[in-house]
Amino acid sequence: LERGSLSRSVRTKDAEDLAAIDLEADVIDRRDGAVTLDQILDINNDVIHRHLVIACAAKRSPADTTGMPSSEHKDSNAVMTFEIRRATARDIKQILPVWGELAGFHASLDPAFTPSPEWPREYGAYLKTLMAREDALALVAKEDLEVIGYAVGRITTLPPFFEHRFRGYIHDVYVREEFRRRGLGRRLVEEILAWFDQRGVTLVELTVAANNSEAIPFWKRLGFFVYMHQMKKELREQGTRNGER
Repeated sequence: LERGSLSRSVRTKDAEDLAAIDLEADVIDRRDGAVTLDQILDINNDVIHRHLVIACAAKRSPADTTGMPSSEHKDSNAVMTFEIRRATARDIKQILPVWGELAGFHASLDPAFTPSPEWPREYGAYLKTLMAREDALALVAKEDLEVIGYAVGRITTLPPFFEHRFRGYIHDVYVREEFRRRGLGRRLVEEILAWFDQRGVTLVELTVAANNSEAIPFWKRLGFFVYMHQMKKELREQGTRNGER
């Protein structure tokens, strides 16, 4: 999480908020500053989801080993076995630092994406709420016991004056850098799209940062194309938005 200048810790009061959403903190009474994520995130949730468990194997080609530790370069034909399944509250502990990497990368593209200091608490609560919704799907990709990627999709409903009222929206798709270029991101997207299709959704949308040079070709290869341009205008400097002069 140090990438993108994101802190690896959250404030003590955030531990109390995490406890309120069943993310139990090991320590919530510390007086000496921040509490690390490892200390805070102790998931206590016995909900069992019975949907979507997929085991996948991806053979590494020589080009796929870019960025891998040296021990992984020895055998370019090694097989990586991973599982894609519906995320549960137990996975939030491992999803948070993965989302932190994604948020840090986006913040490096544009400061508009900078997460708040309370992002671990807020995104943890957001995920927990999302997982309980029937119109949303969160997936995790795991190798052994480690979350190496995740994806989030949700069905949105437009007003009745639109013909295509029910639209799928892909919020996040992210694979950790050392596990990329093996088809894992594509598999996550395919599962989200299949879930949309099963629910009668015929139109799926997403947004990509205009200067995200890696993501744009990825989505085009999956059949997505530009049909809108999202624009912004800063009315004042960040420091003056709350009345500061």
